[in-house]
Amino acid sequence: MADSNKISHMRRWGNRKITLQREYEADCRSTDNKNVLQGGIYNVNFGTNLGKEVDKNRPAIVVSNQQFNNRKNGLIVVAPLTGTLVLKKNGYPKYDYHFVLKKNDYNFLEKDSTIEFNHVRSVSSKRIDSENPYGFVDPSTLNAILDKFKRFFR
Repeated sequence: MADSNKISHMRRWGNRKITLQREYEADCRSTDNKNVLQGGIYNVNFGTNLGKEVDKNRPAIVVSNQQFNNRKNGLIVVAPLTGTLVLKKNGYPKYDYHFVLKKNDYNFLEKDSTIEFNHVRSVSSKRIDSENPYGFVDPSTLNAILDKFKRFFR
């Protein structure tokens, strides 16, 4: 039986992860000194993951606070964005764990996007393209995102 497309991607991603780990072990400090900011939206390489876990390269917003981001531990907490909007008839997100960013408000987005709190995760800073952020949400929106994020865990 031939491997599925997903399994083929997982094999390639496994090799990429080995390369990233070798780079990490060879020079940890360069990995841990990335400058990422809370509220910034960056391209993140989530790799190929199991089942419904978010994968591939996609934008994600940094939700960890700046004190955590400035630590040299090489980890950043992000929530991925998707261009798939699931809305109620009133235009609000159908799920409590989604937050919609409108392209009209953030012209760096390709389209209206949903922040998916159900896929939040801590990632190695190696996975983040910190040199080319898509952009940043304003402080008011960041506070609304973080408030909704906190409610997700209650």
